[in-house]
Formats: sequence, structure tokens, C-alpha cells
Amino acid sequence: MRKHWLLALIGATLLLLSTSWWVANGSGTGALAWPLRGNIPAVANLPDPDTATTGQSKPHEWRPSETSRDPTERQLFTVLEAITEGQLDAAIDRARALVEQRPNFQLAHLVLADLYAIRAHGQIPTSAERDGLDRELRQRLQAALTPPPPQHWPEALLAFDPVSPWAIVVDTDRSRLYLMQRPTAPDAAPTVVYDSFISIGKAGAGKRREGDNKTPLGVYDITGLKRDAELPDFYGAGALTLNYPNPVDRWHQRSGYGIWLHGTPSSQYARTPESSEGCVVLPNDHMQHLLTLTDIERAPVIIAQSIRWIPHTEQMARRQAVLDQLGRQWPALRASLPDAGLQVWRDQDGSQFARVSLRAPDATSAAAQVAVIRLDEGGGLTALTPEALAPWMPKQDTTASAAIAPGTEASPTGARGAPVKDERNEAVATALNQWAQAWSRRDVDAYLSHYAKDFRPPSGLSRQQWEAQRRQAILGRQRIRVQLHIQEIRIRDGVAIVKAIQRYEGDGKRLTTPKRFSLHLERGTWRIVEERTP
Repeated sequence: MRKHWLLALIGATLLLLSTSWWVANGSGTGALAWPLRGNIPAVANLPDPDTATTGQSKPHEWRPSETSRDPTERQLFTVLEAITEGQLDAAIDRARALVEQRPNFQLAHLVLADLYAIRAHGQIPTSAERDGLDRELRQRLQAALTPPPPQHWPEALLAFDPVSPWAIVVDTDRSRLYLMQRPTAPDAAPTVVYDSFISIGKAGAGKRREGDNKTPLGVYDITGLKRDAELPDFYGAGALTLNYPNPVDRWHQRSGYGIWLHGTPSSQYARTPESSEGCVVLPNDHMQHLLTLTDIERAPVIIAQSIRWIPHTEQMARRQAVLDQLGRQWPALRASLPDAGLQVWRDQDGSQFARVSLRAPDATSAAAQVAVIRLDEGGGLTALTPEALAPWMPKQDTTASAAIAPGTEASPTGARGAPVKDERNEAVATALNQWAQAWSRRDVDAYLSHYAKDFRPPSGLSRQQWEAQRRQAILGRQRIRVQLHIQEIRIRDGVAIVKAIQRYEGDGKRLTTPKRFSLHLERGTWRIVEERTP
């Protein structure tokens, strides 16, 4: 079985070595010198040791095994170091030891198979199937040779959240995830606890619509933690679920769902760099470590196409500039801003957004309110989640800066600016509260009965597809609690428009979401025609 496995992998191995040179010059010590690196496509385009951020100054001192934080990667790199030094026997011995320790590490199998092929035949075949594994090795080596500079911050991470010492940073171009820990002193930089090779979507990064096989870019909240016992083997050691689409994605009307950070199947140590349907996939030992961290579910997840690392002085200046801007716009926040978590990023269209995590005014609470704010070019601020700022200020202050989604009309007002009341409001509110109660008790039939016959499902789904999806989602939870806080009801021409805040809890997952409902009377009952998140 093992022999068959290795033979099957020979056609997809990675090290495309120009072995005629190697064989002609012998395979003893020193025969494969540093210049042969150009004959190894997997490493040919990497920076020279003289210019790489490794602290090395001479070619023969090339040591990626000394810069990687991943023990498995370090073992892999010792194999490559032996190759560049012409130590064929040592390379085979090290590759064999790695395969024995990590029998599901496909890349290690392929390297070992190539080395055996070189020893036996002097050449190895090429194949298009090699491309993904070739890229995996390049990405791993690139990360080892150019690690983040000391005393630097990821550009988007201007401050850690007050309720978690962790931040997860993903660089999709480099196929790398960094676990960051809050600095221990105000004048210090964060600690990179470890960095991990990861896989992203088959079509790369920059998700816009459901099914495009891309990984989203932005800053996300973790909405749930799933252990391996809850999941099929495909998801490996477990998962952290993300709030895609987040308020920025909804602002841009992006579609899709089910973006997770998760592990690998038991048959694989890692997946090739672009092989998921949009999730971020990392090795199981790293996934297991994430799941053991206290308050990891409160950490922000930054996913960027390319991470720029900035010095601590620049990070402090940028952080203070944004906090000053927030304090000018909302003076009531000023007392909470010094402790605020802050991440700032540019979206795919170039617009800039901030995620601000504020400790709740109640000092006894461990929770934090997370506000997502657009930083307008003219210096103004627009709150995409105004409800998150409500505990600090009067209602009119937050709604004055609230984002209005396309197609949403302003509410009609009376003589003093208050919304006009309608005698039917109570019936509309009762219908929506009954909808939330049916959802909470997982009564799917009662829940679905609150939707009108002409209800328009989201994301282009048919009614049948949508109902099947909702039934699976609701019955897949052991416990659900939904609370609906209605903020405004407006009835015009037989249609009720309702703005509300929905608070959802289910099996450890917590979400607070602004909702907009359209309802009309059907057989004497108010039923939902449209439901969306502005």
C-alpha cells in the first residue's frame, strides 16, 4: 500500500531538479553547490540570502530552518538545505524521517519520491499537477526567508480589542496566517506567537458573490467555535466561523455565507495554496492550538491580500489620528476610546473602514460593542452599525450618522419630528415577535408560515431552496434564542416597513444584526414579503 502511494505521487512531485548537472558532477558533499538553486524552480525565484531578511550574509549560510516558527516546516527546510549543499543521502534521510513523523504530509512524500527518482534514474517527470505543490513550497520558503520585521505591526491592526489578547492576521498573497498577541507594554510591538501556511479560495481572494470560490477580504468577527466532534472529517480539527458578509460586505451588497477558518482532512497535513471554496484552511495542529486559546472567539480576524508591516511609531500615530477623528464626531465616546480596539483597512473599491471595539459602559460587563464605521474622504464618519454606539449617546446622535442602504426611505414625521404612529403597528409588531418566538423554539413550520406566498428569498434562491436551507440551519442547532428589538414601524399603501435590531444566540454563536422587514396583509395576517440586512 505504501509503495503504491509513493508511486502514485511521483507524477505530482515538486522538486523539478535539473539532475543531469547533478549526476554529471557527482552527488557527494559539495557537488550540489548554491548556484544550482537556479535549477530548482521551487526556490529559483526566492530572494538571495544576501538580501533576504534572515540575518545571513553568505550563500552557504542559507538556513530557512532557523527562521521558520513551524516545527514541521523546519524539518522540511533541512531537507532543502541538504539539497543545496549537495548532500543527497542526508536529504533522503531527513525526508524519510519527516514522512515517518507526518505520514499525511503530501509535500514531504513528494519531495522524498523525487529524491529517490533522482538516485535511481537521474531524472523525474514533469506534470501540470505539480503546480499547486510547487507553489506551496515557494510560499513556505518565502515566508521563512522574509519574516515580519521586529517591532512592527500589521498595517490594519492599530489596537487589540479590549476583551481579547489575540488577533488573527491572514496574508492571502503569501498563503500565511499570523497569530498575534497583545504587547506587554505600551511602547512595545505585538508578539507573533506563530505563523502558519494556509490555503485560500480556488479563485483567489476578493469575494463578491456566492459561489465565486474566493476568500473575502476585510476584518471579520468570529461568530462561533466548532470542535472536530461536531464536524465531518473534511473540516479537520475544528473551525472558527466568521461573520461574512460583515456590515461592509452588506454595504456593497456582496452575497454568500459559510466562510470559516478550519482544519484539514485527516488524509492531508496541508492543502495546496488555492484549493478551498473560500474558507481559510490551516494544518490541524495549528487549528487545535487556536481552539484552546481563551477568548480567541472575541478576536478580530484580518484578511488582507498583502500585509504591510509598519513600525511601532507609525502605528501609534495612525491610531491616534483615527481615535481623534472618532472623538470629534462622537464626543460621548472619548472616555472609552483609549482602551478601544481598532482595525482600519481599505476595501476592494478603495473606500476606508474602521472596526472599533468598545468596552461596554457597564464596567462589570466583559462584553464589548463592535462598531463598523466608514471613513469618508472628506473627513466625515458614517456608522454602518449605529446600534453599537447607542449605549454611549442619545438615540438621535447615533441615527444622525447611520448608514442608509440604497432604496430605504426616510420615515415620515409629525410636527415635532417623531415618527407617525399607526393603529396597526401593534399587529405588525406581534407578527414579528411570533416569528422570532417560532425561530427560538426551532418550530420550522411555524417559522416559515410567517413568510408571504410572494416572499422574495435572498441571493437569487428559489423558495424551495431557501426553505430547505433555513430548515437545515435551524434544526442543526441544539439551542436558539432570537430577540427582536423593533425601532420603527411605517405603514403606507398596505405595506409595513419595519426597522429592528435582531439579537441571535445559538450553540455559542452570537450575532447582533440590523434588519429591515417588509410585510403585507395576507388572509388577515401580517406576513413577511422581504427580509434583509441593510
